Amino acid sequence: MIKIYISLLILISSSHIIAKDEYLIKAGDIIKIHLYDDKEVNVTAKIDTSETVNFPFIGDVNVSKKTTKEIENLITEKLKDGYFINPEVHVSIIEYRPFYINGQVKKPGGFPYQPNITVSMSIALAGGLTDRASNSDWYIKKPGGEKTKVTGESYIYPGDILIIERSFF
Repeated sequence: MIKIYISLLILISSSHIIAKDEYLIKAGDIIKIHLYDDKEVNVTAKIDTSETVNFPFIGDVNVSKKTTKEIENLITEKLKDGYFINPEVHVSIIEYRPFYINGQVKKPGGFPYQPNITVSMSIALAGGLTDRASNSDWYIKKPGGEKTKVTGESYIYPGDILIIERSFF
């Protein structure tokens, strides 16, 4: 019974961690690409707005909106085309792109993403609310998306913009 309870707690507590196989790489992320059996072919890159990585032997590789597994497969296929017989490529996320906090917090700006970070935790990172901050008009804006009202227990994800509105009372 205790094992089932612990397993359930782990499952529930990890439900808001971004799964590596689902996370899409975008500008601002830092990734590492490693070719096994070749210690010199090892690239760590911060993804810029071109959303490409220059990899030895094959040149620029578009990593935009691809999972780490998709990038591994893409590079593996390109390396098989005249360079290696059976390359083993591993891609890992070194650092997620930041999230941002705007509005009525003491230190607005960009912050490094941390798995399982909530709106309340994010506000604490930004030095807390100002005296004029609303206690309920908080929104998250996804890149290219609309604002969604959130609470202190809502989760923040890489690239999100947390907006804390001003209270009028």
